[in-house]
Amino acid sequence: MIELTSEEMFDDHQRYVMAIEQRLPTAEERNAARAGIEKRLRERGVPARLIPFAFKAEETPAVHLVLRLVRGEGLLLALSGPTGCGKSTAAAVALGRKRGIWVHAPDLAHPPGENSTIERDMR
Repeated sequence: MIELTSEEMFDDHQRYVMAIEQRLPTAEERNAARAGIEKRLRERGVPARLIPFAFKAEETPAVHLVLRLVRGEGLLLALSGPTGCGKSTAAAVALGRKRGIWVHAPDLAHPPGENSTIERDMR
């Protein structure tokens, strides 16, 4: 896992926002910013099929709530709902903006052991 100082996280978030809003002056800068974000998302365990949603997602109720949390409105958010309602997309959006790791919900049902992926990632 990559550790960033709070200043680096702020700078990185600003680059992310600028890239999303197409405010970086050149396509080369936008592509470099996007590549860096995509790399981080892969390192955090976000499934490849969801990475594009970290850049542009339909604002479902789940995405709306995640964006509020990312903006500092709350400390914890638990999303539930049927398949296809946007929970995973919302998680990808959040991990595109804040530090964290991807955890597949069924993995939480198993007690962590020494070889647990979750246990290793949390260290």
